[in-house]
Order: sequence, then structure tokens, then C-alpha cells
Amino acid sequence: MILKSAELRNYRNFTAEKAEFCQGSNIIYGKNAQGKTNLIESLWLFTSGRSFRTPNEKEFIQKGCDSASVKGVFSRNGRDYEAELRFYANKTKQIFINGIKVKQSEMLGKFPAVLFYPEQLSLIKSGPEVRRKFLDVSISQIKPKYYHILTEYNKVLAQKNHLLKNANGSNLDTLEIWNARQAKLSSIISATRKSYCEKLTTNALKYLTDISEEKEVLTAEYTVSGGTTDEYELFHLICKAKNEELESGFAQIGAHKDDFDLFINGNSARRFASQGQQRSVVLCLKLAEADMIEEVHGEYPLMLFDDVLSELDQHRRNFITDRISGKQVIITSCDVPDGVGDRILRVEQGKIIR
Repeated sequence: MILKSAELRNYRNFTAEKAEFCQGSNIIYGKNAQGKTNLIESLWLFTSGRSFRTPNEKEFIQKGCDSASVKGVFSRNGRDYEAELRFYANKTKQIFINGIKVKQSEMLGKFPAVLFYPEQLSLIKSGPEVRRKFLDVSISQIKPKYYHILTEYNKVLAQKNHLLKNANGSNLDTLEIWNARQAKLSSIISATRKSYCEKLTTNALKYLTDISEEKEVLTAEYTVSGGTTDEYELFHLICKAKNEELESGFAQIGAHKDDFDLFINGNSARRFASQGQQRSVVLCLKLAEADMIEEVHGEYPLMLFDDVLSELDQHRRNFITDRISGKQVIITSCDVPDGVGDRILRVEQGKIIR
């Protein structure tokens, strides 16, 4: 897949700007607070209609305006597609593909991308919710149905938690119904995550072997809440936790409690790996994620690197630039990195300058 161009109107600090991209490495450089991350954010929107920075879409709209839009032209399997997202101050957003209005969920898998930004360098050290989100976003791009299951699970969880917080004798009769639905959806989500995590780690291993000069081996351990992905076993465990859940007001067992740990040479990366080792692992996971998307879609995804190279030492920077050679990648940076850049664009005060 190739992103040919992007056009932004009244989007954050961009009033009316268009950027054209080449098939290789595209460098977006400029000083801080000029709009580089805003541009990356706008491109990421094409993957799912969601920002990686904020759930509040009103923030996209430039001050003094009542709407904003982002339009992208893509090439996939020899065919061009135009995608557009329109955001409004007083109504919900609208999404169009080739001029036809579509639902947000229909964007999943259409324009796949892999995003890497500085906060993700702490993926291993972060809380379990960050790691779950990482898996969920990755899986949704290759299995759009998974996104629907995850959305339904979150709705069921919200309804059940509301019931637990406001429990009384009359409404507790429905608790078992919610438990059954939660168990069914949770078993699918946990099994899917576990399988994906294992394959992702296997794919990332080859990259870690390269970057560590065959000194480090990567393995993973996915921890399923309740210890089982069997729907019926999980249902009985959830029902057993009734008193604990009523006391806390929250569901205590389920996919929302899962986590995974990564191991380097058998040692927990979270507990024992150096910062450099942790960054290497995250880099390898991202490259492996791109490989898995290519395996499913038949084309390599767009790579988005937001101010990441400056966070890496020269060895890891060289490793990344070597592995993305020949792929379409958009890199933001304060300066133009050495040895990288088939097309260079400068961003200054919301202007894109060729």
C-alpha cells in the first residue's frame, strides 16, 4: 500500500495544506510545536478513524472553525482510493471512501499502518492496559471482526459494572446473563490475543537476533485472567467471584485483566532488561507487526515514525533505517537524519514546505 498524498483543512494548526509522498522514505522535519505530530496523527486516522493522542475529536478542529477534514489518496493492488474524514463541532464525524459514506468500522484493514512514537518505547514498563491496547490495535487491522467483538465486550463490561455498583435484590437476577455473555466474548478475545502475541514474538525474534548479534532470544508469556480461555470454565469462575465483584463494584475476571510479559534469554524484560534492551524489543515488535500485516493483506503497511529516531542510539537507528529500506515510511524529526530521506518536507507553523 502506498499513501500518495494527504490534504488537511482546518485540522489543528493546518489551515489548508497538502503533502505529497514518495514510495520510499519521507522525512518531515522542523522545530518542536510546528505541527509534525499533528500530521502523523492525521495520517493514522485513516487506519481506524481514531487518534492515538486523544479521544476528543473536537480538538482536531482549528480554533474559530466549525469543521475540519483530512483527505488521503492511497494506492492498493494497482487501484487508487480516496479516503476522507470530516469532523464537526456540533455533530458526529463523517467518513467517506471514494465518495461513499461508510461506518468507522469499515476503515479497519483498508489502509493499514504501523505507528511508532516515543511513548511506545516504554511499552514494556507501562501498565497492562497499554500492552492490551497495543495488541488490540494490531489485531484489529488484520482481523476487523475482532474489533467488533472487543467493542461488544466493552459494552457488556460497562453494563455489568453498572449493575454491580447499583446492585439490589431485584436487578441481580440479570447478573448471570451478563456473566454468560462476558465469558463468551472474553474467551474469544483472550484466545485471539494469546495466539497473536505468540506469533508476533516469533516474528520479532529474528529481528532481535540481528540487532543483538545473536546474543539475545525473545520469548513471551501471555497471562489469561482466570487461567483459561474455555468459555464454560470462565463462566463458572466469574460466577464464583460474585461476592468479590459485588464488594468492589467491578468485574474481577475477564479479558480486561489479561497481560503479557516478554523475556530476554529467559529473564523478564520488564524487570531485568536495560532501557536499551527494552527499546530494541519494542522496535522488533513493531517490525514484526508490519510483517504480519503484509502476510494478511499482501502488501506492506505504511510505517509512521513520530520523532523516534532521536530517542535511539546510533546502533538502533542504523538498524531501523536498514530494515525499512525500500518500504514507504514517514518519519518526523527535528533535523534531517543522515542517510535517510527520498523526499524531504519541512513543517513550519502549520505550513508544509517542499
